[in-house]
Amino acid sequence: VFWDFGDPDAGADSISYDQFPQHIFSKCGTFYITLEVTDENGCRKTYNDSVIINPLPIPWFQKPSVCAGNESNLIDKSLINDTCKSYKIVAWEWEIDTIPLSQGSGGSINFLYTDSNFGYDSTLSYIFNTPCNDSTNTNNFYEYNVKLTIQDSIGCQNEEIRKTRVWCNPKANFNKQSICLGTPNNGIKHLVNTSAPQTGMNFLWTITDSIGNTPPIIGDFINSINTDISPYFEFNYSGNFTVKLEMSSQNGDSCDNFIIKNVTVNPLTNIVYDIQTHCNSYTW
Repeated sequence: VFWDFGDPDAGADSISYDQFPQHIFSKCGTFYITLEVTDENGCRKTYNDSVIINPLPIPWFQKPSVCAGNESNLIDKSLINDTCKSYKIVAWEWEIDTIPLSQGSGGSINFLYTDSNFGYDSTLSYIFNTPCNDSTNTNNFYEYNVKLTIQDSIGCQNEEIRKTRVWCNPKANFNKQSICLGTPNNGIKHLVNTSAPQTGMNFLWTITDSIGNTPPIIGDFINSINTDISPYFEFNYSGNFTVKLEMSSQNGDSCDNFIIKNVTVNPLTNIVYDIQTHCNSYTW
């Protein structure tokens, strides 16, 4: 038995001497197949036929990262393969992991769309149940597998698996203790950042006085800048100041948080001495 699948791009795999061979064609298109059989007497017979290999549709989707509790919008970007004659995509099946990858394999949930209104740029929204109270996770995010399987009108299927990330909601916070314009602080406030998390985040400090003045009128950062995690700020005068701390993910995700607190800078203390003159023989 001799088979020639007419698939030169497959190299040596285009030829087979098996009675019941299997062949994976290297691309779509029409292929001309030859089968030649030889009996024990050396007599040969050849049979020729053709087969059409249809292109697979191309699955793809966007999976923007989000904060925990927000909808993950999975946006279909699948395309037909126009290398050969192609057929319309008619079905989209989403398989979404319900257990994060860091916690091993688990369950999943499936969504099937066969509506003609679903297609390129259509969105599946899903809220992951993210275990953000798990103290063993130091990354402040969880990743989940999402699989999209698409099928065209003649039954050809293809799939794509991608990871999507869910960030645990950050919590902005800092120490707001009052300071003195004189000793011991000399008007310098260490803005101690107690936000969670601090790795992988950007920070921005904004300070104003009661009438809206900003640095450098009210003072300025010293040996640090307003995007440091825990900067130092030297105030020029006493009063009540509004301090705003904003935080956002360095990954460009939609995770952000902020907090506003009032910080009091106490004025210098006035010391008054009462000096009296007296004689040794009198009590005062």
